[in-house]
Amino acid sequence: MAAEVDAMKDDGDGPVKGRPYVELKTYKIAAHSKAVGALYKEKHPRWWVQSYLAGISTLVLGGRDHNGQLHKVQEVPVQLLPGLSAQAGQKWDPDALLAFGDAVLGWIIQQAQLQPGRQLLVSYSHVERRIDCRPVDGDLPQRLQQLLQ
Repeated sequence: MAAEVDAMKDDGDGPVKGRPYVELKTYKIAAHSKAVGALYKEKHPRWWVQSYLAGISTLVLGGRDHNGQLHKVQEVPVQLLPGLSAQAGQKWDPDALLAFGDAVLGWIIQQAQLQPGRQLLVSYSHVERRIDCRPVDGDLPQRLQQLLQ
């Protein structure tokens, strides 16, 4: 597995010379309760799964206004995200997130086994809330050249 990591702390108990990984995230400071709910319901699960799978123990969160001006910075341990969301009335289950990811990867493997030797494009439609998998023609270098022209 590979992951992009934003930073490391100077001290602590981490994987590289004792320095723990840190993920940097910004969020728009909520102007109303619906926006607060979205932070806990939508962003926290995404932040948690990304950080959990990469072995990141701490998030550094920056609260910004609608102009992008940073007004608040706080460190939050990743393991606290589910509880913070639940306290805000937006409970989600970390085990369910991992099970969903496992199921999707299993489905992708099945699709690849049904079409051996084919390159597949996996996409997600937010509108339809649906994951699709379809074969693509040509080879990868050829498709990349076409995209870059």
